[in-house]
Amino acid sequence: MTEGLIDLVGIEQWIYSLLEADTTISGLVGTNIYSGGMAPQDATYPCIVFGLITSSDTVGNSAQRILTVSRYLVRAVDQVESQNGNLKTLAQRIDVLLSPPTATGTVESGTHILGSYRESPFNGILEAWNILYRHLGGYYRIYTS
Repeated sequence: MTEGLIDLVGIEQWIYSLLEADTTISGLVGTNIYSGGMAPQDATYPCIVFGLITSSDTVGNSAQRILTVSRYLVRAVDQVESQNGNLKTLAQRIDVLLSPPTATGTVESGTHILGSYRESPFNGILEAWNILYRHLGGYYRIYTS
Protein backbone atom coordinates (compact mmCIF):
# COMPACT_ATOMS: atom_id res chain seq x y z
CA MET A 1 0.00 0.00 0.00
CA THR A 2 1.25 3.47 -0.84
CA GLU A 3 1.43 6.06 1.93
CA GLY A 4 0.04 9.09 0.06
CA LEU A 5 1.65 12.25 1.41
CA ILE A 6 4.71 10.29 2.52
CA ASP A 7 5.11 9.30 -1.15
CA LEU A 8 5.39 12.96 -2.14
CA VAL A 9 8.13 13.54 0.43
CA GLY A 10 9.87 10.40 -0.85
CA ILE A 11 9.62 11.52 -4.46
CA GLU A 12 11.21 14.87 -3.62
CA GLN A 13 14.00 13.12 -1.68
CA TRP A 14 14.56 10.81 -4.66
CA ILE A 15 14.64 13.61 -7.24
CA TYR A 16 17.02 15.68 -5.13
CA SER A 17 19.42 12.82 -4.36
CA LEU A 18 19.40 11.59 -7.97
CA LEU A 19 20.25 15.04 -9.32
CA GLU A 20 22.78 15.90 -6.61
CA ALA A 21 24.68 12.61 -7.10
CA ASP A 22 25.20 13.23 -10.83
CA THR A 23 28.72 14.57 -11.43
CA THR A 24 27.73 16.64 -14.48
CA ILE A 25 24.89 18.34 -12.61
CA SER A 26 26.86 18.88 -9.40
CA GLY A 27 29.74 20.30 -11.43
CA LEU A 28 27.43 22.94 -12.94
CA VAL A 29 25.05 23.80 -10.07
CA GLY A 30 26.68 22.34 -6.95
CA THR A 31 23.88 21.90 -4.42
CA ASN A 32 21.71 24.64 -5.94
CA ILE A 33 18.78 22.27 -6.42
CA TYR A 34 15.46 23.51 -5.07
CA SER A 35 12.12 21.84 -4.44
CA GLY A 36 8.82 23.63 -4.04
CA GLY A 37 8.65 24.94 -7.60
CA MET A 38 10.86 28.00 -7.29
CA ALA A 39 14.33 29.08 -6.30
CA PRO A 40 14.83 31.43 -3.36
CA GLN A 41 15.44 35.09 -4.13
CA ASP A 42 19.12 34.79 -3.22
CA ALA A 43 19.73 31.65 -5.34
CA THR A 44 22.94 31.18 -7.31
CA TYR A 45 22.48 30.49 -11.04
CA PRO A 46 22.36 28.24 -12.88
CA CYS A 47 20.27 26.01 -10.65
CA ILE A 48 17.67 23.26 -10.87
CA VAL A 49 14.12 23.75 -9.64
CA PHE A 50 11.41 21.12 -9.30
CA GLY A 51 7.91 21.04 -7.92
CA LEU A 52 4.74 19.01 -7.77
CA ILE A 53 2.10 19.86 -10.37
CA THR A 54 -0.50 17.20 -9.55
CA SER A 55 -0.84 13.79 -7.96
CA SER A 56 -3.51 11.09 -8.00
CA ASP A 57 -4.04 7.74 -6.31
CA THR A 58 -5.17 4.41 -7.69
CA VAL A 59 -7.14 2.26 -5.27
CA GLY A 60 -7.74 -1.46 -5.17
CA ASN A 61 -10.05 -3.66 -3.10
CA SER A 62 -11.55 -2.04 -0.01
CA ALA A 63 -10.47 1.38 -1.34
CA GLN A 64 -6.89 0.61 -0.35
CA ARG A 65 -4.39 2.90 -2.07
CA ILE A 66 -2.01 0.83 -4.23
CA LEU A 67 -0.34 3.37 -6.52
CA THR A 68 0.32 7.10 -6.64
CA VAL A 69 1.00 8.85 -9.94
CA SER A 70 2.57 12.29 -9.61
CA ARG A 71 3.47 14.93 -12.18
CA TYR A 72 6.50 17.12 -11.48
CA LEU A 73 8.01 20.00 -13.42
CA VAL A 74 11.81 19.60 -13.27
CA ARG A 75 13.90 22.27 -14.97
CA ALA A 76 17.23 24.01 -15.17
CA VAL A 77 17.08 27.77 -14.63
CA ASP A 78 19.51 30.55 -15.49
CA GLN A 79 19.35 34.29 -15.90
CA VAL A 80 18.45 35.27 -19.47
CA GLU A 81 21.60 37.35 -19.85
CA SER A 82 23.72 34.24 -19.30
CA GLN A 83 24.90 32.66 -22.54
CA ASN A 84 27.02 29.90 -21.02
CA GLY A 85 25.09 27.02 -22.62
CA ASN A 86 24.72 25.08 -19.38
CA LEU A 87 20.91 24.91 -19.56
CA LYS A 88 20.90 22.45 -22.43
CA THR A 89 23.45 20.21 -20.71
CA LEU A 90 21.51 20.32 -17.44
CA ALA A 91 18.17 19.61 -19.12
CA GLN A 92 19.67 16.65 -20.98
CA ARG A 93 21.10 15.17 -17.75
CA ILE A 94 17.76 15.67 -15.95
CA ASP A 95 16.04 13.78 -18.76
CA VAL A 96 18.53 10.89 -18.68
CA LEU A 97 18.21 10.53 -14.91
CA LEU A 98 14.41 10.71 -14.77
CA SER A 99 13.77 8.42 -17.75
CA PRO A 100 13.82 4.63 -18.08
CA PRO A 101 15.72 2.51 -17.22
CA THR A 102 17.44 4.55 -14.47
CA ALA A 103 14.29 6.06 -12.99
CA THR A 104 13.56 3.57 -10.20
CA GLY A 105 14.57 3.16 -6.57
CA THR A 106 13.55 3.21 -2.93
CA VAL A 107 14.19 6.12 -0.58
CA GLU A 108 14.58 6.30 3.21
CA SER A 109 10.90 7.12 3.72
CA GLY A 110 10.07 3.70 2.27
CA THR A 111 8.66 5.12 -0.94
CA HIS A 112 9.20 2.78 -3.88
CA ILE A 113 9.81 4.61 -7.16
CA LEU A 114 8.38 2.28 -9.80
CA GLY A 115 9.26 4.42 -12.77
CA SER A 116 9.39 7.84 -14.31
CA TYR A 117 9.24 9.32 -17.81
CA ARG A 118 9.08 12.73 -19.44
CA GLU A 119 5.53 13.49 -20.44
CA SER A 120 6.35 16.74 -22.26
CA PRO A 121 9.20 19.25 -22.57
CA PHE A 122 9.21 22.68 -20.95
CA ASN A 123 10.97 25.75 -22.32
CA GLY A 124 10.24 29.29 -21.29
CA ILE A 125 11.32 32.65 -20.01
CA LEU A 126 9.75 33.74 -16.74
CA GLU A 127 10.14 36.87 -14.67
CA ALA A 128 10.81 36.90 -10.94
CA TRP A 129 12.00 39.79 -8.80
CA ASN A 130 12.23 41.97 -11.95
CA ILE A 131 14.77 39.63 -13.56
CA LEU A 132 14.16 37.37 -16.56
CA TYR A 133 15.07 33.69 -16.19
CA ARG A 134 15.27 31.01 -18.90
CA HIS A 135 13.82 27.60 -17.94
CA LEU A 136 14.52 24.33 -19.77
CA GLY A 137 13.35 20.90 -18.65
CA GLY A 138 10.21 18.83 -18.65
CA TYR A 139 7.07 17.52 -17.01
CA TYR A 140 7.72 14.06 -15.53
CA ARG A 141 5.23 11.35 -14.48
CA ILE A 142 6.52 9.46 -11.45
CA TYR A 143 4.92 6.23 -10.25
CA THR A 144 5.22 5.19 -6.59
CA SER A 145 3.90 2.48 -4.34
